[in-house]
Amino acid sequence: MFYFRNHTKFAASVGNNCNTMSGISKYSVDEIINGKNSQFVGFIPLIHSYLDKSPIKTDARKKVQKYLDFINKKASGEIPTTAQKIRSFMTSHKDYKRDSVVSESMTYDFLMTCHQI
Repeated sequence: MFYFRNHTKFAASVGNNCNTMSGISKYSVDEIINGKNSQFVGFIPLIHSYLDKSPIKTDARKKVQKYLDFINKKASGEIPTTAQKIRSFMTSHKDYKRDSVVSESMTYDFLMTCHQI
């Protein structure tokens, strides 16, 4: 969880006092990126709103939409993060003993897998 502004216009919500916690709440990465119902809009909906009002060409909008979809899925957990993939690889490795130790063979296999990508 991260402390983040409740409103996109932060100065208007808290005035000139930068030391106040008023207008700040805890949000997950998913909530910051994709929004949290009516409590917080989220970056992707803000970007969509901006794009709807701007004279962007259809093909450019489609290209941007692919990136926004990827970011949305990454933030929501639908697409695993790199850390999740590494953790999954290590914990499912035949030499892993559930002791949090990454052996040389595990490291070698991981690097070889990365090299193949």
